[in-house]
Amino acid sequence: FVGVDYHQACVLKKACECNRKGSQGLTLNGDEQAIYKKLENSIDEAIAPMINSGHRVFVRLSKRSPKDASLTHPQLKEVFSTHLQNLLDQKNDSIENDIDSEENTPKRQDSHNDGNEKEDDGEESKRSKTKQKKAKEAKGEKGEGEEGEGKEAPAPAPASLEALQVIALVQATTTILAVDTGAQSLHLLANSERIFTDLTLDILMESESYHCNIILREFDTGLRPEMEFRAFVNNKTLTAITQYNARCYVIEAITQKHQIAQRVKHYFDNEIKHL
Repeated sequence: FVGVDYHQACVLKKACECNRKGSQGLTLNGDEQAIYKKLENSIDEAIAPMINSGHRVFVRLSKRSPKDASLTHPQLKEVFSTHLQNLLDQKNDSIENDIDSEENTPKRQDSHNDGNEKEDDGEESKRSKTKQKKAKEAKGEKGEGEEGEGKEAPAPAPASLEALQVIALVQATTTILAVDTGAQSLHLLANSERIFTDLTLDILMESESYHCNIILREFDTGLRPEMEFRAFVNNKTLTAITQYNARCYVIEAITQKHQIAQRVKHYFDNEIKHL
């Protein structure tokens, strides 16, 4: 971590103010810029071992992270498009595998059926319609007889385009929180309304005795943010587990809910409960 004293916190708070809407013309003066740059250099020095070992870095203040800053980040659209395309590619691969599996499954032969050719034609037509339907679902399109022809629209499929867009947005806003430099770290902190609120209240309450830390951790690129869960504890007893990003419809959260609950409980009992 990097310690932040009262004067540095005031400069960081002002940097946040400079980036807020309606703050045209507000800038850091020469002394403030020097303090800001010194803080940036301190972060660079602190994260150097992680960067040199091939890791990116997650940054936050003592209380909260600047995760809201990712929503206004200039690279959000590009990162979102990349994640969405990856999800669509994975879905299309899954559809092709399902279709191949269906086509390779032996069909029952009826000994009394003399119309083999007609049956084969029917099976081929059925497979073709199935393939077309799955391809439309992958694009988020509606099939015949759906909404628009008097029928109520069906519930979105787990892998609908809308569901994938939500997951891609969650993944993108998480990816943007991975930084490589002190400048990138301060950019997130100085563009976060959460950080601005915390600094404003804390400085007001504690005045010149205020002190906090910029916490720096290795960013785990293997985590799936749409599979993040929040646990509730009362008197050292795990009472509930919920999906953190409730807007994400993730099929594994349903099909593997018992295994997930067991893993969370095991981690809590063995790593957290005794603290």
